[in-house]
Amino acid sequence: MTQYNAAAWLLDRHIDEGRGDRVAIRHRGRSITYAEALADAQRMQCALTDLGLEVGDRIAMVVNDEPGFVSMFLGAQ
Repeated sequence: MTQYNAAAWLLDRHIDEGRGDRVAIRHRGRSITYAEALADAQRMQCALTDLGLEVGDRIAMVVNDEPGFVSMFLGAQ
């Protein structure tokens, strides 16, 4: 049984299909591409791993409604 991963659906598939340079997020006049969003999510994933979190651990997120939320949520996936 394959587990669903929101990051794979929302970011990875766009990169794999050649849309990495397209805008994924717009926030306060700033545009973030799928490639940039994926890189941010991967950085967050590494940060969480460096903190000792493992697959299956739970985290609480207190994040403003901004691109950092997307990075944290998808990085935690």
